[in-house]
Amino acid sequence: MLGAAVVGTALLAALVHVLADLTQTREERAESRASATAVLVRLEVRNASTAARADLAARQMWERCRDSTSVPLRHATLGELDEHLYAGMVHPALTPHDQLRLRGCLEDVVIERSHFTVVSIGQTDPDDD
Repeated sequence: MLGAAVVGTALLAALVHVLADLTQTREERAESRASATAVLVRLEVRNASTAARADLAARQMWERCRDSTSVPLRHATLGELDEHLYAGMVHPALTPHDQLRLRGCLEDVVIERSHFTVVSIGQTDPDDD
């Protein structure tokens, strides 16, 4: 009985150790020479009273998602391209996993009956001017 308890405890400890190792957050190495990540989003607004309110909601949503990545986004700007179309630029370039996290946050957050749809997200080439 004691032997079975010792073996069971050892197996449980090994299982916990393996699961902890598999689920641990690790820093990813940048896989490309990209200098930044570009995000193109479309803002969908229901019953926006003014364009200024819609723009404020877009900026609040962008700011809320800046902390969704594993590295803090200190240099992450958002600019309006067209009515309800925004471009975000994130320096330094995000890893593929952080791109997924940012996309998920942007598509999940809702403020003032406003919702983002990510049109495109990708790396920018350092040789681009």
